[in-house]
Amino acid sequence: MKRQIFLFIFLIISFNTYCQKRNAIWCFGDSSGINFNNAGNPVPLFSSLRTRGSSASIADTSGDLLFYANTRAATAGNTTLVWNKQHNLMMNGDSLVGSGWYKEIVITSYPGTDSLYYIFTAGVTGTVGFYYSIIDMKLDSSKGSVVQKNVQLQGANFWANDGITAIKHGNGRDWWIIIRNWYNQTPNDSFYFYLVTPAGIILDHTQNIGDIVIPGFYRIEPSDNGKKIAVCTPNGLLETFAFDRCSGFLFNEFNIEHQVSSNLAPWYWDCELSPNDSLLYVSSNYTQNDSNSYLFQYNLNDTNPALTRVTLFS
Repeated sequence: MKRQIFLFIFLIISFNTYCQKRNAIWCFGDSSGINFNNAGNPVPLFSSLRTRGSSASIADTSGDLLFYANTRAATAGNTTLVWNKQHNLMMNGDSLVGSGWYKEIVITSYPGTDSLYYIFTAGVTGTVGFYYSIIDMKLDSSKGSVVQKNVQLQGANFWANDGITAIKHGNGRDWWIIIRNWYNQTPNDSFYFYLVTPAGIILDHTQNIGDIVIPGFYRIEPSDNGKKIAVCTPNGLLETFAFDRCSGFLFNEFNIEHQVSSNLAPWYWDCELSPNDSLLYVSSNYTQNDSNSYLFQYNLNDTNPALTRVTLFS
């Protein structure tokens, strides 16, 4: 229950990250959903999800649900399902890559079209790598169909960290997809930036920046305007970066807390920036030494934000 409370809080904070109406319907967890079209009075709804891991949903520009997706088991690959607006399995919407872990799914529009959408999925166990699928919403009486499935962007030597994110390009049309690699548990500081344009998807560049950390869960959370990201890991890393939405490069690294040894890991689970980027909210799971979960707040305007941490909830 504590984890669900934290998830709900962070979803609210990140509501504006991808155009308000596009984010108006959320489907997540076990048959859960929320309709935020009336911002002052969110309405719960039932979805077809039964997931302990990743989920993602998207609405049209009017705030009407288009489709959503979720991973299932954590023990094998190709477990992602896509559901249409009627909460039925979408045509050809089974067997997308996905391992039932966390933040393995991102949905974006297909630049230059009015009916195509991308689903980006990561494989961490079972089928590994980084993939995309394409949905055409004109098919099946406007309920949509997966028309391309599991197109490989990265192969068997690439285990995408739990924490894929998408940020709108500075031109207002294209997308940046940001991921990290945790193959063979090799500590690294490498970010991978895919550029999504009407011409297709390319690995535009990589960048080495920030702390060299043990791979695994690595959350990458953008600000409302996409000009800043916050990152966290279970082993205690908290960092922020500025992001150039035109060039796709990170800069102005700001370290709040460094990674610590695994036996002292605080298990930071996720993070979000406040709408004006002045505050950072961080949730943590319970650890072997502490059965509580926490929601922390940091003041990023302070010269040493680590000293400003307050506990909002436990």
